[in-house]
Amino acid sequence: MNITETASRLAAFASEINQVEQLFNSEKPDGIINEAYIHNKWFTYDNVQFALKSLAEALQSDKIHSWLSRYSFSKDQKNIALILAGNIPAVGFHDILCTLLSGHQAKIKLSSEDRILIPFLLGMLEKHLPEYKNQYTFEDEIIKDFDAVIATGSNNSERYFKKYFGKVPNIIRHSRNSLAILDGTETEDELSQLQDDIFRYFGLGCRNVSQLLVPEGYDWKAFLEIINKDRSVLNHNAYANNLTYYTAYFSLMDENLLDGGTVLLRENISPASPPAVLHFHNYRNEDEVQNMILGMKDSLQCIVRKDPEHGETSFGQTQKPTIDDYADGIDTMEFLSKV
Repeated sequence: MNITETASRLAAFASEINQVEQLFNSEKPDGIINEAYIHNKWFTYDNVQFALKSLAEALQSDKIHSWLSRYSFSKDQKNIALILAGNIPAVGFHDILCTLLSGHQAKIKLSSEDRILIPFLLGMLEKHLPEYKNQYTFEDEIIKDFDAVIATGSNNSERYFKKYFGKVPNIIRHSRNSLAILDGTETEDELSQLQDDIFRYFGLGCRNVSQLLVPEGYDWKAFLEIINKDRSVLNHNAYANNLTYYTAYFSLMDENLLDGGTVLLRENISPASPPAVLHFHNYRNEDEVQNMILGMKDSLQCIVRKDPEHGETSFGQTQKPTIDDYADGIDTMEFLSKV
């Protein structure tokens, strides 16, 4: 099948995803979105709908055609072990899609946190690309007989992955975080968009902003007003419990804290913050900012700021990656083309 036909079929698949998202009625929940929520209470209706809509937007025909035209694949099919993350809805689908499009066999280890959406999406994909039906399997036990691996997990699991998968070609991803650089000139609209970068998926994704770099003497008033206009995040019991717990815990540690209402602001140099906690650090100048980023480059996914430069992200865009915006900056398709 040529690229044009593949792109057209994926666009039809995207259209069907949009229908699922649009037909969902949160007042009378039914169907796959409700099933996903029942399985994992972090996968709220709003967040699953957002994830599906974002996936559909990435799969438009012209975008797919432009993307696939950059690569060439051999007809030598290999077995690719895929260890998927499950921190946000359907986050592992991109790795599966890349594997199928590259002509390889996908041996999929689902995350226990996301066992509903991935099989559903693959079943839907088969309607438009039936040849993929026999091109993947779900693996419940330890994956064996593989030629390469793409594994996503925590910093702890990374060590295990490297030991077990280190002898074959691999992409092994560990925990990453994202930060935003503020200079105090941000508009109300920009801060509103930053709010989504922080709170979408309750901050559980590697693309969520978990740290703010702010200038010394930064006035928090405008930022705090914006992030408290919508306090719906507090309606989620697990998020609210995290906020209560970490507020009490870090207060006992005598740390520099700021009550953000919907989030606890904690002064800390690390970009990795617990759920419901947003780290911040005061910088003196741009040189200090760049030195900090250089020192954290292996633990950062997105850098958000006003007037972004090469490799940086605009406010409100962290959770809307394009089809070729690869995790950890590693070109998955290029990797699969050379296995």
